[in-house]
Amino acid sequence: MTTTPGTAAPVPRTRARPPAAAPAAPTPLVTLVAMAALLLAGPVLAAKTDVIYLRNGDRVTCEIKKLERGQLKVSTDGMGTVYIEWEDIAQIASGQNFVVELEDGERVEGTLAMPYDDGTLLVSRGEESRRLEMASVVWVDPLKLDQARIKRWDGSVSAGFDTTKANRDTSLSASFDARRRAQDFQLDFDGYVYSTSSDDSDASLRAAFSGLYRGLLEDRWYWAGVGSLERNDEQGIELRSLAGAGYGRFLVQTGRTLWSATAGLAVVNERRDGETSSETNIEALLNTEYEFFTYDTYDSNPPEAGEENDYGIVTSLGYSF
Repeated sequence: MTTTPGTAAPVPRTRARPPAAAPAAPTPLVTLVAMAALLLAGPVLAAKTDVIYLRNGDRVTCEIKKLERGQLKVSTDGMGTVYIEWEDIAQIASGQNFVVELEDGERVEGTLAMPYDDGTLLVSRGEESRRLEMASVVWVDPLKLDQARIKRWDGSVSAGFDTTKANRDTSLSASFDARRRAQDFQLDFDGYVYSTSSDDSDASLRAAFSGLYRGLLEDRWYWAGVGSLERNDEQGIELRSLAGAGYGRFLVQTGRTLWSATAGLAVVNERRDGETSSETNIEALLNTEYEFFTYDTYDSNPPEAGEENDYGIVTSLGYSF
């Protein structure tokens, strides 16, 4: 741009901009959604601060979930959920509060301080500490409420369907079991359904559902409540229901073996096929269960002086009448 002497240069014109609008305040709905997302993400983002030292020298940083049946269940950032053999652990340190149960049924509460001795748990509560032999520990559980309560259960579900074209035989089966072990109770559910049909015979149904609640007492004693429903077309049972209560004890309780015995009374109501009325009786309830559990692992490339195969047997035996 050029100017003539004695003439003022033109002043460039500028357009005034309107003031920037203030950001809109979040609506109550948006605020609630954001708060809910943070609360739900809390357990996922929880820091893994528990430390487990293995006998082979490895260290695992994790969150301890529980010890049951000789296996310690932990959650890790890189490997997800991992089960560690209890006998393979040398030391544990955690700031969480736990309840620890011993073979004799005694329960101890506190955090797990570093014991500095292999095969030892140092349970601390306030200014008091107690050393426990890990070989005598049968159950460990954090003293906190898990927001995802389904994670506090163990169990399995299965289903199957079979059919043949020749005589149109079909069979449908399904089963489930679930158990929950807490500081002062143990709860078990199981059930199955098996249905068959064909052109040559009438349809048949067998089904049973049962539940067992144990209120845990001192010295491995417990009181029990039981209930069951059953139908069996082959035996002519339209419906059999049972409700009872009793008193029992874990005769043996270790990291590999569990043996219990229960005695009590039960009310049994039974209705047969083709009958309009049912029969009710009071019967003695006697039950014993024995479980032995161990696990098999295989490593095709074991460490030096290690074995490729570590095998075991899992058995379960029960009887009730």
